[in-house]
Amino acid sequence: MHRHRNRIAQIIEKTEEKQTFEELLNMSICTALKLKDRGLDQNDIACVCLSNGKYTSVPYLAGLFLGFTMSAIDVTFNVKDIAFFLKLAKPSIIFVDTEKLADIEEALLEVGKSIKIIVVGDSIEGLENIQDYLVSSIDESRKFTPYQVKSMRENCAIFFSSGTSGYPKAICLSHFNLLYQIVYASVTCNLNDVLLSYTSFYWISGVILLGYCILTGSPRILPMPFDVSRFYKLLDKHKVIEVHFQVQIAFLGPHECIALIKSNKPEKIVTSSLKWIVAGGAALKEDAVSSLKCSFQSCNVIQSYGQTETAGPMFRWDITKPEDFELCIAKPASIGRPCGGIWYKVTDENTGSILGPYKTGEICIKSDTLIMNGYYRRDASECFDSNGWLKTGDLGYYDEYHCFYIMDRIKELIKYKGWHVPPLILENLLLKHPVVANAVVIGIPHPEDGEHPTGFIILEHGVDPASVNLQDISEFVNRQVDEKKHLRGGVVIVESFPLTVTGKVNRRILRDSLLRMNVIQKTK
Repeated sequence: MHRHRNRIAQIIEKTEEKQTFEELLNMSICTALKLKDRGLDQNDIACVCLSNGKYTSVPYLAGLFLGFTMSAIDVTFNVKDIAFFLKLAKPSIIFVDTEKLADIEEALLEVGKSIKIIVVGDSIEGLENIQDYLVSSIDESRKFTPYQVKSMRENCAIFFSSGTSGYPKAICLSHFNLLYQIVYASVTCNLNDVLLSYTSFYWISGVILLGYCILTGSPRILPMPFDVSRFYKLLDKHKVIEVHFQVQIAFLGPHECIALIKSNKPEKIVTSSLKWIVAGGAALKEDAVSSLKCSFQSCNVIQSYGQTETAGPMFRWDITKPEDFELCIAKPASIGRPCGGIWYKVTDENTGSILGPYKTGEICIKSDTLIMNGYYRRDASECFDSNGWLKTGDLGYYDEYHCFYIMDRIKELIKYKGWHVPPLILENLLLKHPVVANAVVIGIPHPEDGEHPTGFIILEHGVDPASVNLQDISEFVNRQVDEKKHLRGGVVIVESFPLTVTGKVNRRILRDSLLRMNVIQKTK
């Protein structure tokens, strides 16, 4: 940050403010000094629940300077989700937007825990404000030195993810994990252009992009929540920001890409500054990539694939290499080629045997640098096979150029607009309904949203299917969860669940049966 001190680090869309790396560094050091004065050290876990703004990165960087294990909660989460995450990670301190304070306080009451709250935004009587942390003597700031880790394998950050099934887990990533991804990205991208991304620090991509921009000195636009019309205005070289800070790279989730495809570009909006769209979070179909290219004709569209368990991308395109550049244009459906430092295998689902090119199986990886330290206070052995390979839970194949393609998902996790929806939460709620004897929730493909959670139920003995109001059952569940987890696919009555050879519910057969409408009754 000191090396790039005179460069612009952040551009805030809402206020059009610009901050240099020196300003960001000074604020982060001041905050770190105040946190240290309050007795916090490398043994503490800190959390942020902040929307994009001037101070969003400050507490996160300050915590890293002091050796904290950092975590984040997205501002869109409801009280129940926040309570679950706080109980799971047990942070010592949390920085929160004023607008989100009531939810945080209610969640803390629910878990019976008291932690220090620092407000970002309007002042609240009885609570410290981040402004109180931004003042320190020049002499103190100059003498400040970050915490020196004893091992690069120490935990650096905790990210919440649903893993392959069940309730969310806290994934522990090391300094080695994150730095490898950041450095590798800087080498393979070799871009110093203005970046735009809508991800928060709840997502691994948000932290990797922050590190990338610091390492390369690239400016970052901190946008308001995604909106198609605002996105186009950010690209327009005549509006919002001057020509020197036009967006050249946009990192977008699948639902943001689909929203752009479905919309019409506003008249008189110039988008020629945009050179790259990097799509991540879930694989896009080839026709979606082609449609994006038609909408942004001066732009290259590439896909990236990774998981939180590997600190981000496992496959990517090294656009500094002519062969990779040509392949990413010629193979729009591919998620890229293997990253360095990772071993890969594609295995048969049933036998575990290793498959060759163009054979679809589960993608598994092994790495000395990228695999997570494990789950926080929970066993993570379920994520690995008997030989220590991480099971991604995704079905895919590779071609003769070692370009990989994602075809399907084994793991139970549902993705709605990029958000993880653990089916077990919805299944447990369905089982509380008096007419439901057993329940399974799966994701049904949706062209715009990725997947819609859909409930399959077996009725209690003696209950007549004709007497059951499936809409009422859907609403029974939806009332108890936030809107991202709603049963948008509705509820389906079946007589029994198909099972695998190991006795587990075969969710893909259920999904395929619904797609063929081979069900007793269905409602939406």
